[in-house]
Amino acid sequence: MFPAFVDNPALRRRNIFAYIDARDLGHMVDCCLKTDSLGYEVFNVANDDTSVGITSDQVIQQFYQGVEVRSEMDTYETFFSNKKAKKMVGFQPKHSWRDTKG
Repeated sequence: MFPAFVDNPALRRRNIFAYIDARDLGHMVDCCLKTDSLGYEVFNVANDDTSVGITSDQVIQQFYQGVEVRSEMDTYETFFSNKKAKKMVGFQPKHSWRDTKG
């Protein structure tokens, strides 16, 4: 099913064009379990890139015209910020679909 999302970005709109590889989600859980005194925290957990075949700028033009862009984004950067997870527990996604497609 994943290639359909790549070719038809509208299918991923409800997910804000984000995804998480199961191995990276497991890595996030491991990071949390290994972090002392974490307490209760809420994290966005997503891979660093979007799940569609168009660039983030193209997603903005197609689906978010008129929405303020507050910072420059990388070519395929996800719209879910996972910076908190990276900073607090050392999360770093390693498995992009772009590395395995084809």
